[in-house]
Amino acid sequence: MEHSISEVARLAGVSARTLRHYDDLGLLPPERVSANGYRWYERPQLLRLQRILLLRELRIPLSRVAQILDGERLASDEEFFAGLAEGKARLRQDLVDRYGGAVEGHFAAAEQATAGWGREDHERAAADGRRLLTRMSEARTRGVAPEDDEALDLVVEHHQGVLVLWPAEAAAYHALGDLLVDNPDQRALVADIDPHGLSSDRRVRGRSDR
Repeated sequence: MEHSISEVARLAGVSARTLRHYDDLGLLPPERVSANGYRWYERPQLLRLQRILLLRELRIPLSRVAQILDGERLASDEEFFAGLAEGKARLRQDLVDRYGGAVEGHFAAAEQATAGWGREDHERAAADGRRLLTRMSEARTRGVAPEDDEALDLVVEHHQGVLVLWPAEAAAYHALGDLLVDNPDQRALVADIDPHGLSSDRRVRGRSDR
């Protein structure tokens, strides 16, 4: 069964821009491209996309993802949690460097909240986050203004997700904006959803969805 690029983006919780970007890199070519330029995907591409997203959750650079997939070496649970731990350690150190030792308590609370999580729980939370970021990206592309109700609703939804793991007051939540732009790991996560959404001067750009 064929799926359009928009259908695959919705199913995977990524943006069409991300799929085009993966195609440009030769990482995820579509099954075929129709005469009008639209990309179409089938089950092998969907399975490969699942593996790509898993490896990206482990913070593996795209340049290495293709090598791993082409060698058919899938990440084990041990590799998954090792990569997750390394990413958390980098984020913790970045936050301590930015805001001081007070953030250690917030990290401890987040660790406690996810102490019973298995791999599927982490992957489900990551997929939910990708879907929300995809909706944010699509709203930006459509020109939704930051003060519009749609944009504010998306921010509220994001804030509620943050509160599940971290009791962020207004100032702390606002500071996340700098973190998303300046932290390499966080910036890479956003870039996976919207490769052209972040620029060095923090302005955003749009592309057509084809």
